[in-house]
Amino acid sequence: MPDKSSSDHIKARPPLRLVWKVVIAVAVLIAATAGGGIGAAIVRITCESDCALPYAGGTGLGIIFGGMGTLILAVLVARSMQEWRDWSAEQRANESDS
Repeated sequence: MPDKSSSDHIKARPPLRLVWKVVIAVAVLIAATAGGGIGAAIVRITCESDCALPYAGGTGLGIIFGGMGTLILAVLVARSMQEWRDWSAEQRANESDS
């Protein structure tokens, strides 16, 4: 029967620290702003007649795709950094115990 105290069992991930949440929020806001600007610029360059609806659509899609893409990457990076630090602390604790 496997030992329940071994490190092989699946652990629930701790929530992200506040610092990571702030970094993610700032990164998403910057990327969404940049995405909106890029979407608006593309429509401004390509549109020749009535451009109100395409301009709004290009800006909106740029904001959504820029923000969501950055959100996904930022959360993955934050989780991996947190997991790496937790693993490093666990390794140091195991070394000091031996």
